[in-house]
Amino acid sequence: MAADDNPTVEVGRPDLGPLPEAQPKRRRKRRGWLIAIVVIIVLLGIAWIVGEAVARNYAENFVRDKVVSSLKLKAGTPVGVTIGPGSLLAQAITGGIDSVKISVDDYAVKEVSGDLDIAMTEIPLDQNAPLDTLRVTYTIPKSEVAGLTAYVSGAENAEVELLDDALSISSEFQLFGIAIPVGVEVAPLVVDGEVGFETKTISLNNNVISVAELKEGPFAGLADSVLANQTFCVASSLPKALSVNDVDVNPKRIVLSLEGDGVALGSKEFSQMGECK
Repeated sequence: MAADDNPTVEVGRPDLGPLPEAQPKRRRKRRGWLIAIVVIIVLLGIAWIVGEAVARNYAENFVRDKVVSSLKLKAGTPVGVTIGPGSLLAQAITGGIDSVKISVDDYAVKEVSGDLDIAMTEIPLDQNAPLDTLRVTYTIPKSEVAGLTAYVSGAENAEVELLDDALSISSEFQLFGIAIPVGVEVAPLVVDGEVGFETKTISLNNNVISVAELKEGPFAGLADSVLANQTFCVASSLPKALSVNDVDVNPKRIVLSLEGDGVALGSKEFSQMGECK
């Protein structure tokens, strides 16, 4: 019998089947899912970053407009707004903003001009709900203190100088054609939410005398003009919710501290100016 009359047929072994070719396909599918997940995460991250920028821009513009409206500022007045650290979107999800700082340079209060700084914390998105703290400082530089003359002395042509914890008022009066110098030091203090001035010392012709001596002595007629201190009311230039709680004086500036904790930004107390008594 010839050898090719009974050809040998090889029987395939189980380990030579198509299974090894299926493994790369599963790996490719797995890599595809991983790539898709990474792309989705990247896109979500980009969307969050863009959303954060948009939210901050919106919040800053909203606060700026609110301040311009409440302080009755002219359109276009520069107002600095700084939203506190942390994700604004995450804060918004909780229903509020952690902190905001606002600054207005050269803000006029009566005859003086100073820098207004506002700090707020725990500001709810609901404008009718109260915020946590509202603290304001109004800084009057040395160059502006002349505008306070009428509030610290009734003397004419008086000059005001800043000292440590006090203001010095210098003036003079005529007696038989002779100029007699008068000096008064007054300390600022808070009186019913306004700024008052308390006389500390009086000097007449460079001699220190007491208030009683001035009123009872031969120059008693000066008492009304020298001691005619008034209050410096800031209420009519700021929201009704604010009241003065401290005054600090140094040779370079006067700093008024005010607060309005618990006020709602949508309330009349924040949108309307106060009144001077």
